[in-house]
Amino acid sequence: MSCGPPKMVDEIRKLVGQTFEKSYQRVDLFEELQSSQLPDLLKIRDDCSELRTAL
Repeated sequence: MSCGPPKMVDEIRKLVGQTFEKSYQRVDLFEELQSSQLPDLLKIRDDCSELRTAL
């Protein structure tokens, strides 16, 4: 999870995705997050958004 300008966050997601595709030990993080940690991640996202607005 990353806080920052949307373009930067998209680049981080792209890089992480490419890295996972190259690893034989790839873990499907997104599937895990959808089932168990999504509410927590949404709160973190909202907190990051509030921080960006305050700055």
